[in-house]
Amino acid sequence: MGAVWLREPHVKCVHPGAEMLVGYEAVMASWKVIFENTERIRFSVRDIDVRVVGDVAWVSLTENVETGFSTHERGSVVAATNIFERRGGEWWIVMHHASPMLRRIGIELPRHAPRPPLSDSHES
Repeated sequence: MGAVWLREPHVKCVHPGAEMLVGYEAVMASWKVIFENTERIRFSVRDIDVRVVGDVAWVSLTENVETGFSTHERGSVVAATNIFERRGGEWWIVMHHASPMLRRIGIELPRHAPRPPLSDSHES
């Protein structure tokens, strides 16, 4: 994770159901705890929307997260937003916010709206 996050005190991260973490060190410590305590993590993403304005970009998406532990497996769906900042020609994450999706509210995209690909899978 350290390779994609900007090493600055203003970066922020909100994991599902958790408080906001502020600063590169706190964010990296949180990811370290997650990866050290999870035997397997698989992300499938959908509903991807990317916007770029100057040196700032944001990506909103839905993540299907499957985690494996020594005693059980768990799955969850989260709505996530990642904000990126361009520095020296490189894009860096400065904000990750993920919220659990407990239910859908039933709003459908209009028929003429472009629909993103259904899924791209990435494993860690």
